[in-house]
Amino acid sequence: MSRTSLASSARHSSGVSARKPKALRAGARLAVFAPASPGGDAAEKRGFAELTRLGFSVEPGSPKVSEGYFSAPTAERKEELVSALADPRIDGLIALRGGYGSNYLLDERLSTEVATPKCLIGFSDVTSLQIFLWQRRGWTSIYGPMVAAGLEAGAQAHPKDMNRRVS
Repeated sequence: MSRTSLASSARHSSGVSARKPKALRAGARLAVFAPASPGGDAAEKRGFAELTRLGFSVEPGSPKVSEGYFSAPTAERKEELVSALADPRIDGLIALRGGYGSNYLLDERLSTEVATPKCLIGFSDVTSLQIFLWQRRGWTSIYGPMVAAGLEAGAQAHPKDMNRRVS
């Protein structure tokens, strides 16, 4: 059975078929979104540099004014996520950091306004967004390093297979 037929035949308990995003290749545009905590300027810059070194084009997102321990007010964070998911110029999204607050972004608009699956990369509380998109839309995603939580450490922090550029 081909990968396509496996993916299209895969179903989970909600009855939604699995939908894979297109592969991220060299030059792919990654939108950085901040679902919870701010990243810290130095860590963000190092993470952006690492994504660029790996061959991606990075869209850092709009400047934000932190609200408490959140990167921005909930409505602003939610709009950033929905806009990036709906933008046809963006190939995938990578979280700046995880942390408490990602759950506030769970919104029915993620289920209704965003049709094309995109690669969503992150861990920690970003998992709540990944599970939501899986349950509602059947999207697969990547549990992986974030800009200011993993990638900021540079190439020495990656497993050997992550030290190559994307091809």
